Amino acid sequence: MLFVPATSERFFSKALASDADGIVFDLEDAVAEGQKESARKLLVSALNDLDFGGKTVAVRINGIATTQMYKDVIALAEQCPRLDLIVQPMVEHAWNVQCVAALVDQIQGFTGNQRTIGIEAIIETPMGLENLGKIAKVSPRLEALSFGAGDYAAAMHMKNHIVGAPDSSYRIRPGAEFGESGGADQFGDKWHYPMARVANACHAYGLRARDSAYADFKNPEGFRAAAMRARALGFQGKSAIHPSQVSICNEVFSPSPEEVEWAENVVRELEKAARAGDGAVAMKGEMLDEAHIKLARSILGEQKRVKQKQTETGTQLS
Repeated sequence: MLFVPATSERFFSKALASDADGIVFDLEDAVAEGQKESARKLLVSALNDLDFGGKTVAVRINGIATTQMYKDVIALAEQCPRLDLIVQPMVEHAWNVQCVAALVDQIQGFTGNQRTIGIEAIIETPMGLENLGKIAKVSPRLEALSFGAGDYAAAMHMKNHIVGAPDSSYRIRPGAEFGESGGADQFGDKWHYPMARVANACHAYGLRARDSAYADFKNPEGFRAAAMRARALGFQGKSAIHPSQVSICNEVFSPSPEEVEWAENVVRELEKAARAGDGAVAMKGEMLDEAHIKLARSILGEQKRVKQKQTETGTQLS
């Protein structure tokens, strides 16, 4: 999902031409307080005039603690029939999502718009993380959870300023801690705990999991490493804040040819074993059983969805 400031009309066409699966127009952090009204009007016009093809159309609204949220929801749900997703920031309690969902229910009941407008809740505070279970099951409109590293870092009083990047101070130095000499520093991942919890909640309640943005957009290898970490934890995608990050996202979060080949071989060998009455089989020195065929079918299903999305949006993997 490629983020675009709602005030940056010159970037709208570039976002449409990108290989992103969807576009998130930002009315929140990317828009100064004095520009909220004009940005909202500009965005409503753009959402009705632009041809998005098969891309997901999403808008990050302002948070529930602001005086702008209800204006965002009403304008978008009443006037933008092409809207797919409302991205709700700073979600800390289940009732935060209920509030938006109820407002959308009333508006669509009045307008008669039958298009499903989903909600993605951004978890970016300690309280939001504590209430994950309640948030994840609060509304049928809730389709996804995403992690917001920037506000989470601020709330946790973390010191590094590059959102989503590793922190060199979060490390273990065997020599210093254990009285040993020598030994390289061992770096940990300070984002692991909140990311793992968000991903786990998504898979527990059938939601999509999207990772946070990576602010250092001139560091493609850093972005790639962050995306690979997110995929390893079970995330299905990542926020992109620059078009150059999109191709990396598409590559990392799509099954590789090697993974697809492995999955096809696993399914073939285990189905052959099942016909012979065996529950497990060895393949290239690896013992395979029911858990492996579940993983293999998951990979093949993911590959099928990727190809379907490419067909819908006209995009290609780099």
